[in-house]
Amino acid sequence: MENTKNDGSVLIPKIKPANTTQEVVPENVVSDNASPDMTVPDKSVPDKIPNLAPNTTEIKRKLKVNWKKVGIGVGAFLIFLLVAIGIPAFLTYQKGVALAASAKKLSEAAKTQDLVQIKASLDETKKSLGGFKTSYTLLSWTRIIPYFGGYVAD
Repeated sequence: MENTKNDGSVLIPKIKPANTTQEVVPENVVSDNASPDMTVPDKSVPDKIPNLAPNTTEIKRKLKVNWKKVGIGVGAFLIFLLVAIGIPAFLTYQKGVALAASAKKLSEAAKTQDLVQIKASLDETKKSLGGFKTSYTLLSWTRIIPYFGGYVAD
């Protein structure tokens, strides 16, 4: 080992191999002086290069929306909503008309100052008001619907 040079660098001993006559050839590399019995794998280029890009028609087919099914679903939801709101609204309307009629009778009885008729009209108005409250509770769930809920929440 010779370490005579000292210029401030780290001194690393030089290792010399004992046998320098053997040449190392990598497996897949053919050199000029390679032996003829050495086999080299065939790396031929295929005739057709595979297309690695995704098939756009297949993607479109997967993302294709069946508008008929969507339309049927939206239509069924709207019909359900119409029935769920329409029937209670119609019942509430009928009870409201009956309540208005009984209140009008009470008002006419009050104008004539007939106490017997006022008492009978007052009982009828209480019954009509109870029926209206019952039918209104069927419609009160619509408070959660945006825009329309403001009309019911009053």
